[in-house]
Amino acid sequence: MSAPSISYIDHVRATIALAWPVIAGQLGHIIIGQVDNLMIGQLGATELAACALANGLFFLVVVFGFGLTSALLPITAEAIGAKTMQKKGQKILREGLWITTIMALVFIGVLIFFIECLPHLGQDPKVVPLAQSYLCIISISVVPMLFFLIFKHFIEGFGQTKPGMYIMIIMVFLNIFFNWLFIYGGWGIPAMGLEGAGWGTLLSRTLGLFMILFYLMRTPSFGAYVNKAMLFQKDKFLRNKILSIGIPSGLQFFFEVGAFSAAVILAGRIDENAQSAHQIAISIASFTYMFYMGIAAAASIRIGKAYGRGDKSFIRKAGIASFLTGLLFVVLFILIMLLFRGPFSTVYIDNPFVSPLIYDLLLIAILFQLFDGIQAVAQGVLRGAQDVKVPAMIAFVAYWVIGIPSAWFLSEYLEWGLIGIWLALTLGLAFGALALSFRFYTRLVQIKSI
Repeated sequence: MSAPSISYIDHVRATIALAWPVIAGQLGHIIIGQVDNLMIGQLGATELAACALANGLFFLVVVFGFGLTSALLPITAEAIGAKTMQKKGQKILREGLWITTIMALVFIGVLIFFIECLPHLGQDPKVVPLAQSYLCIISISVVPMLFFLIFKHFIEGFGQTKPGMYIMIIMVFLNIFFNWLFIYGGWGIPAMGLEGAGWGTLLSRTLGLFMILFYLMRTPSFGAYVNKAMLFQKDKFLRNKILSIGIPSGLQFFFEVGAFSAAVILAGRIDENAQSAHQIAISIASFTYMFYMGIAAAASIRIGKAYGRGDKSFIRKAGIASFLTGLLFVVLFILIMLLFRGPFSTVYIDNPFVSPLIYDLLLIAILFQLFDGIQAVAQGVLRGAQDVKVPAMIAFVAYWVIGIPSAWFLSEYLEWGLIGIWLALTLGLAFGALALSFRFYTRLVQIKSI
């Protein structure tokens, strides 16, 4: 059954209305990272290096969980669209919780392995013990982080994107407060340095979990799903469905983050100035990427509901409108980079060797923005229609067959340096954007059945 026909402008408005709270929440993660870097940086370069090393390993593992938990969003939206949520809602949440429990235990095991391997990775001997103790603490935070994401995606599947945003904003302020208290000491608590930052992160993530769980249980439209979750019953079909969407989605995130982690290593093989410039330019690009991720989440929700009710016309229009929304933001960010790449190149660091490199990279980032925005939105659109396996393969080819080998070839064999790395990443993103857009066209625009 089709919904009443609405215009593309209305679709764009509806997409933005759903997307902006997700964007705000995603930016909260970026802000927490930036605040951590600023506060830990006051302790010294060794502590900051240890924090960067530990967080790099932590997110390399946990990013897979971001994709896997995101499977609840289109599945929940589909059940709402098909009007089967009353029957399936408890089962969806229950299977998501069991998968998350197992996943959290596996991730902690992998992170413990990384902690033991750190002394053998050729890192600065002064950095290793600090990174080990910090990683040991934040590894525990995998549990509240993943359960928070499961509940957040479940709520967002209903189209309720604001609760997660509000809780994320509170978590940002909690993280700042706990960092100040535990890193530097106060109110009878001794200064704990880098370990204090780890405890602050763990505590803020744990409180975030309790807040979203409290919201679920106290909200009538959600409380029944939590109170009657029937944790000790099983639904093999739903569990397999979550895994069939979540695992490829997790791999997409892993391939992308892993490729950019490899790019950091390649930049470090040039010199420390190149590595610094790369990190700063990527941090700017990460800020804009959060907007595209928000649009992608909104697309997954809206298309997931239409997929559930079998509304092919809505899927086509909502998908095209999501691309148009993404392109609006791409144009905005391209204009901002053209106008302000000079100030951007010195705002993080005013260094005669690093700042010119950032200035050049931000010019390449204009093309980078275009393809990054398109591929991010395309992933969300396809995920909403539960099409994730082919996009995962596309991500592998884009980043690991094209992007990283090309980055090595251009930067080291042709000696193009950092410019070569960024051109190669842009090439990989271009392939991903074109291939995913073609997939959208053949799978959803020309859709004959669902």
